[in-house]
Amino acid sequence: MYIDFEKMPQDARLWVYQANRDLTGGEVDVVQANLQNATQQWAAHGVPLLASFKILYNRFVIVAVDEGQNAASGCSIDASTRWLKELGNHLNIDFFDRSQAFFRQSNRLRLE
Repeated sequence: MYIDFEKMPQDARLWVYQANRDLTGGEVDVVQANLQNATQQWAAHGVPLLASFKILYNRFVIVAVDEGQNAASGCSIDASTRWLKELGNHLNIDFFDRSQAFFRQSNRLRLE
């Protein structure tokens, strides 16, 4: 079940995916539409997960689950990884290239 990212608890479980390049405005729209649908239907062993996502700096996709409601399982985590792989294939973006680092000159990187 999808909820707004700002409503996720501070202790929510997070997965951070970094794109290998900046996403365009149209790509952000595609990612948001796909992840809104995916998180709305996300479940662990048939039980809905309270989940959300956020896109930061047109570069990072953060997926969150409130495990105080229901914990993500191995299969549900695999499903979320599959979402990003499929989106990457569709948009020609690599969300799994760990050889790249993102640098932003500022005081802090914030999730707000």
